[in-house]
Amino acid sequence: MYQTNLNTLLSSLSSNIDRNGFYSSSEGQGSDMVNGIALCRGDVELDICRSCVNDSTRRLSQLCPNNKQAIGWYDYCMLRYSNQSFLGTMDTRPALYLWNRNNISDVVQFNQNLRNLLDGLRGRAGSGGSLRKFATGNTSFTTATAFGTIYGLVQCTPDLSEQLCSNCLIGAMQEIGSCCVGYRGGRVIYPSCNLRYELDAPFYNETTPEPPLSPPPASSGKDSNTTRTIIIVVVPTVIFIIIVLCICIFLRKKKRKPIEEIQSSNNTANTSYQSNLSDLLGSLSSAAATNTFYKNTSNGIYGLYLRRGDVAIDVCQNCVNTANQDIQNQCPSNQQAIIWYDECMLHYSNTNFFGMEQTYPGVFMWNLQNNTSSTGTDVDTLALMYTLAATAPYTEMMYGTDESAATNGSKGRYGLVQCRRDINSDQCKNCLGQLMGNITQCCLGKIGWRILVPSCNLRYEQYPFFRQPLAPPVPVPAPQPLANEGKAGTNTTKIVLISVSAFAVVAALVGIYLYCSLGGKRTQTGV
Repeated sequence: MYQTNLNTLLSSLSSNIDRNGFYSSSEGQGSDMVNGIALCRGDVELDICRSCVNDSTRRLSQLCPNNKQAIGWYDYCMLRYSNQSFLGTMDTRPALYLWNRNNISDVVQFNQNLRNLLDGLRGRAGSGGSLRKFATGNTSFTTATAFGTIYGLVQCTPDLSEQLCSNCLIGAMQEIGSCCVGYRGGRVIYPSCNLRYELDAPFYNETTPEPPLSPPPASSGKDSNTTRTIIIVVVPTVIFIIIVLCICIFLRKKKRKPIEEIQSSNNTANTSYQSNLSDLLGSLSSAAATNTFYKNTSNGIYGLYLRRGDVAIDVCQNCVNTANQDIQNQCPSNQQAIIWYDECMLHYSNTNFFGMEQTYPGVFMWNLQNNTSSTGTDVDTLALMYTLAATAPYTEMMYGTDESAATNGSKGRYGLVQCRRDINSDQCKNCLGQLMGNITQCCLGKIGWRILVPSCNLRYEQYPFFRQPLAPPVPVPAPQPLANEGKAGTNTTKIVLISVSAFAVVAALVGIYLYCSLGGKRTQTGV
């Protein structure tokens, strides 16, 4: 019945959304009730708004077919539904952070001008009434060596009160201190509000240009979130990442380049559980010094990590140590969590998942840029990735990379696939096959994309993002044999793979409400 109500609700959103770009509704009763909203960016035309909501509805239905809660963010709209009532409440989790990697010269002056701009926009958006809470504006940024314009946009869901909208945006502004300081552009996106700024890059539509805002009185408060370190996305502003969050998601960002997704359960203060979890995570960190893959259990808690196949062992250890710290800081009382970085992933749970093929939760990411010749490029891309998905499961590492030249000779194609090594080859092949099946729903025609699930992942780009295997050295001529010398042995060359830095990373923390059961023997496996 819930699924029927959800389908009815989703089918009504795009047709009922009006020129104010917001619509909320509920369908069903009791435990089968579903609540939903659709919100379009305040400067978007109605036809574009409805098209965006339609597309978001279709994708959420495809990617989260059996989930009670989901949220999808696009550049022009967002869509959210849940079996819990959330209208009129301020929700700041999950959160998504993005920033432009280009630095600005005078950080202090830029931050002051940006704060003044966003403070003014916050006041205007909060007082926008029950139909639209949206504001855009710009302000000058001038130093001794540079001159420019900062463009800003803020928006709240109109179901919030003026005070809740203001509080939500204040929280988002404080997050800039953790994710985006010193960068020419940034975004903070919550379910209840969002903000964006760019230097010398107008990104919103203006029917009548607005004059620069006069600076409001300086705030006496201090940015409070400078110690937050988990990150979500480090991307150029031309790339937009849509994260479809099946169940509650939580996305954060940090200056390291993690791609993390964490699943959290209901918080239960359990000292014994926390002690066992700390022991388990400590054993994973220790094992990372010598193992590329390791799994262990401690009194009913199961955990593992997996190194990306081309990453050096010392880089892997550093990655696992960082993941260990972040996952405990962000999910201090949760019974299930998974976190992805560019170089590794770490997963723990109070239920045994070893040897199980898991394709949920999933994170879908793609570059907004389209291929210039989509049909031919897509055929070649799919050929590359399907070949990797068919061969990697039967390798020792369950990992594979490959590249191919583009038909026009201008750009290459680079692919990577990997499975967790506690599943078997057939499970790995099936997992990658399911991900390949999702490509047509999210990513076909784009110049880059990734799909991450607990048991496997794949990535495609038009630039090299993995370390190529080192070529074997040129053989040195063998010395002349000495008299009475025994039979020559066989020389073996060990190839060491080094990690390569990446430009973009995404972090997602996904909330799942489960209960914990303690107990069981301690076992361990390392590779």
